[in-house]
Amino acid sequence: MKYRVCVVDDEVGVRESLWHLASSSSVFIIDDAYASAREALLWIPLNPPDVVLMDICMPEMSGIECARRLKSILPQMKIVMFTALMNREALLEALFAGASGYLIKGDDLSKLENEIARVMTNGATLSQDMVELVIESFHQWQRPVGGVNLTAREQGIISHWFEGLLDKEIADKLRIGTASVRTHTARLFKRLGVHSRAGAIRKILFLDIDV
Repeated sequence: MKYRVCVVDDEVGVRESLWHLASSSSVFIIDDAYASAREALLWIPLNPPDVVLMDICMPEMSGIECARRLKSILPQMKIVMFTALMNREALLEALFAGASGYLIKGDDLSKLENEIARVMTNGATLSQDMVELVIESFHQWQRPVGGVNLTAREQGIISHWFEGLLDKEIADKLRIGTASVRTHTARLFKRLGVHSRAGAIRKILFLDIDV
């Protein structure tokens, strides 16, 4: 069964490109496409898709504000920002609004199928450029996360979360068993007070903000 996707983007060309990609996709179909955040807020709650691909820079209301409002109504629905903005501040604001992913429009559209499958399977996905930006910030930490001192092994596992790797792939990278990865993950969730990778990543990123 294909994942149902809704597109929210004021650029006609983007909407048409995604419709074209979906027409031959074995992973997803596009249920609807809207040219504004206000249209999305009006119609999406009436027929919620599995994933919303949301632009950020739109007239009248930003995609981030739209994501925040949609998540307050439909907390289980996945929202992935699909944008040309490549900066950490926009990423953090989007994640704080409840987004489960952040993809860059300039990336190869053919990879979008994998990204949609990944966010539905793992709960989060990031464009490779954003992965590198986040990992760079991650390695610059100078303090514990929420009062939790992370071990080297835990930091290694979290780094691979940012890359969107599955437990088996992380185990292979770290040369440990899949069961060990799952045990470390469960402990991390408990120590950070979260229940998912997306929640852990969001907490880690926001506790890294200088205030």
